[in-house]
Amino acid sequence: MARSRKIIIGGGGAEPYTNPAPMPQAVGGYEAGTTFNNVEYKDLIDGLLYPYQYPTISAFSISGQATTLECGVAVSGSNRTFTWSTTNSNNITPNSITIRDHTNNITIGTNLANDGSEVLSFTDVVKTVTAQSNVWRIQAYNTKNQLITRDFTVVWYDPFYYGVGNKNLTVAQIQQLTKSVTSKSNKTFSFSPNNQVYYFAYPQSYGQLISILDANGFEIKNDFTLRSETFTPNGTYFRNTVNVPYYVYEFNNLTTQTNFNITFKFS
Repeated sequence: MARSRKIIIGGGGAEPYTNPAPMPQAVGGYEAGTTFNNVEYKDLIDGLLYPYQYPTISAFSISGQATTLECGVAVSGSNRTFTWSTTNSNNITPNSITIRDHTNNITIGTNLANDGSEVLSFTDVVKTVTAQSNVWRIQAYNTKNQLITRDFTVVWYDPFYYGVGNKNLTVAQIQQLTKSVTSKSNKTFSFSPNNQVYYFAYPQSYGQLISILDANGFEIKNDFTLRSETFTPNGTYFRNTVNVPYYVYEFNNLTTQTNFNITFKFS
């Protein structure tokens, strides 16, 4: 059975330690550059054996808020609950929590207690260009007066549309297909046409596809017709008159399949 060891160094009445020469390197709990002026023996040993436990903000979010939104959909700022977690909380300066809309340089709440939750209000935030983002930041000071932060980010995207239908669907009909609000990346979707054609549409700012692969890995890009259309995003916030150029890929031939995977590649 392992036993703890008690180490006794020196005796009582030790003189306070003084040394004005900066430490050349970190040792134990002392950082390089530390000097000592009349430090009591116990404090000296405690500082050596028990390094300062730096606190962190380990989590931060707006409760219930999705981090990906369709362009034009607002983040509502009415009575939102911000939540956060910290480590080594005793080393966070009391009432030093601040929450900000970092992107717009607006302070939402300040001098807050580190209690992990706060209900605050701010002006609604909305973006209208794909891949734009907004950052909310929580910050605090540790007991060494050093700033610590953590961010919560929401990103907006114009959606992808995909599905099956009759040939020559209109823009309004394409926008009734399945919507995917995600970032630009290679996509694999499942299709089940019944004497119909495949559709795939997305913002022109992403560039044209370099490849379209069927479920067996065969190149079928030449079996699609590419056309340019103007989409007016639906279900959006203050965006009824904003138009977005889209590419629409339409399969050339009527087909019938079940759960047929097609991969659309940008790179």
